Amino acid sequence: KMSAILSLFGAEFIGEDEQLFIEHMTSVEVINGPQMVWLPPLRKRADKQKATSLGPLEYCLVRNSLTGEQRIEQGPQLLFLKAFDTASPVEKVISLKKNEFVRFLDNRTGKVRVEVGEQGQVIPTAYETFLDKARVRSAIDLKCNEYVKIEDKSTGTSRVERGEQLVFLGGFEEVVGSKQKAIDINAEHAVLIRNLRSGQQSLIT
Repeated sequence: KMSAILSLFGAEFIGEDEQLFIEHMTSVEVINGPQMVWLPPLRKRADKQKATSLGPLEYCLVRNSLTGEQRIEQGPQLLFLKAFDTASPVEKVISLKKNEFVRFLDNRTGKVRVEVGEQGQVIPTAYETFLDKARVRSAIDLKCNEYVKIEDKSTGTSRVERGEQLVFLGGFEEVVGSKQKAIDINAEHAVLIRNLRSGQQSLIT
């Protein structure tokens, strides 16, 4: 009842987890709680909203529509927005296992950042997005008799990785086909290999 009466006289109580956005004739004012304020008579509107609670394993992207700037806010914190800020949905930070990696694309520079496990608290910067739809990917687990061909999509170059090892992809790399079994060469078996680039053949015994 008291708050209703105060509201009639232009007073507004802001809770400790609330913000009051006052749109004046030419500017926007943001007041964080907890406190009681007297609303100016000349105003376009006044709205209260809850601050965003970010846990220790959470983060969100904040964009300022006036300046166009972006920033990442990471928990734990009670996030109070500034004037003209909008917050994206809260996301979970990434914890990478030993055999996992994640790739981030910087939309301003076009560069790719690769983070490899084992580590926690992995998040994109303000202008990065996930390069892979799955976000977190597993390294290629090669046994001692296996190999894989990898191509860099940005340059067209390729390389072959042999087991036994965990293979992590670079910025624009993708696996060509799938893992292959090595050919067992012994006293009774040999293999003829032809180089696709030069056409030259060689016999491996």
